[in-house]
Amino acid sequence: SSHPTTVPQPVPRSSERDGAVHWAATSIYLPDGSFLHLPEEEDDVRFYDLVSSLRDLPHAPLAPFPFPASPDVRVLNILQGEIGHCTPDQADEILSTDATTCHVLAIRSVSQRKRRVLCSLCHVESGDADLVLDLDAMIEEHVCYHRDADADSDAFLQLHLAGGYPDAAGISAGIGSLLLRWAARAASDLRRRQCPPFRLSLDTFFVGRSNVGQDNGPLVRGISLRPAEGTLRSLTSRHVLPRDQRGPALALRAARTFSLYDREREMSSSHRMRTVHRPNPTWGGGSVLAVKPYGLYYDGLHKGLLGIQEDDVLLRYTSTSPEMEGEDFAEQVRDTLRFLIEHGTNVDTVISQQSRRGSGRGNRVFGKDGTQWIFYKRDCTVTQTLNDHEGSNTDNNVLQHEAGNNGWVPVAWNSEEYQMLVARYADGIPNASTL
Repeated sequence: SSHPTTVPQPVPRSSERDGAVHWAATSIYLPDGSFLHLPEEEDDVRFYDLVSSLRDLPHAPLAPFPFPASPDVRVLNILQGEIGHCTPDQADEILSTDATTCHVLAIRSVSQRKRRVLCSLCHVESGDADLVLDLDAMIEEHVCYHRDADADSDAFLQLHLAGGYPDAAGISAGIGSLLLRWAARAASDLRRRQCPPFRLSLDTFFVGRSNVGQDNGPLVRGISLRPAEGTLRSLTSRHVLPRDQRGPALALRAARTFSLYDREREMSSSHRMRTVHRPNPTWGGGSVLAVKPYGLYYDGLHKGLLGIQEDDVLLRYTSTSPEMEGEDFAEQVRDTLRFLIEHGTNVDTVISQQSRRGSGRGNRVFGKDGTQWIFYKRDCTVTQTLNDHEGSNTDNNVLQHEAGNNGWVPVAWNSEEYQMLVARYADGIPNASTL
C-alpha cells in the first residue's frame, strides 16, 4: 500500500468541547483528564512509530537497585503469556520482566466509594486478534470486583504500558499498536457505561522509540506495581529477580510456550493467555496461583535445540530478538526444554498410536488422565514452607520440586479446597459482552 510523503502529526492532547467528546477509535484519556488523539494510521509500524515518538507522554521512574528490596517481599511474578490479578492483601509487588519485543500491560483500579483496590498485569507475547478477548476480560474483572462490593460503584482505572522497541521485524509494532487501539476503544466503551461510569486513563507509556536504550534495544523491559500504594516502577535488564522470588512452577508454566500441544491440538486457543492468579474473597489475604492443564508434547526439534552448546546459536532459534536478550535467557530456555523433555510425551509416539487422549499428557504432571489443575497457595506471610503443609500431592514430585520459596505450597488434589479452586478458575470471568 502507498503512504503519503509527509507524515501526519498526531495531536498530543485535546480538551472536551461543547460538553461532548468525539471518541474516535484511537483516543484515550490521559491522567490530567485530557485525552490523546492517536494518528489515523492503518499501518502498524507507522502508527506505533508516531505514537511512541510523543515524548510528553507519562513515564514511570526506574526502579532502584537492588530489586526487590527485601526477600520478605511477597512477589507475584507474571510470565510470558500470562495474566494475573491481585489485591493489596495478596501481594506486595506484582511484576513481569524480560520483555524485549513483548509488552507488559498493568492496570490498577480504585473504587471511589469503597476505596477498594485491584491490580492486573499481563505479559503480551503476540499481537494475535484473540488477545482482545483476554484484555476485555481483564477490564471485566475490575468491573465485577468493584460492583460485587457496591452495585453503584465507580472506579478509576490506570493503565500502564511498557516494553517493545523498533525491531527490524516489526513484531513490537504489531503488539503495541493492537494494545493502544484496544486501550482507546476500552476507554471509550467504559465511558459509555451508565450509573456510574468507569474511566480508563493511560498513565504510563514507555514503548517504541521512547523505550530505546544506548544499545538501540529496549530500555524498559518490565513493570513492577505495588498494589497498596499504586507505586509503579520500570524495570530494565539490570533488574534480575532472585530465583526464590520468581514464583512456583516456573519451568511448567514456561514450557507451555514451547509445547507442541496447543499449536497442533488446540489451534483456536493457541494464543490465548492464561489467568494464573485472581482475587479470592474466600481466602481473605491468601493467594493462589493456578496452572491450567495442557499437553506437554515435544519432538526431535526440542531435543536438537537442547543439544546446541553455543548461546548465540540457541538464541537465534528461540528468540524474536536474540541480540537483546538478557544474560540468563539461554539458560532459562535450556531449563524449560529439559523440563519438557523429561516430563512430556514425544509427539512421534502419540502419532503412532493414532490418538492423543490417554497417551501420556505429561508423565502425571497433571494427573493420570492429564486433566488435573495445579494450584499453589500462599498465606498472608511468607514464612510458610513445604514442611508446614499437610496433605500435599506426595505422589507428584514435580509439584513439590516446582513449589520454590517465597511462601508457596502445593494444594492437594484430594482436598475440598482443590475442588473449590477448580470451580473458580475453570469458570473464569464472564465474557465482556457489555464492553
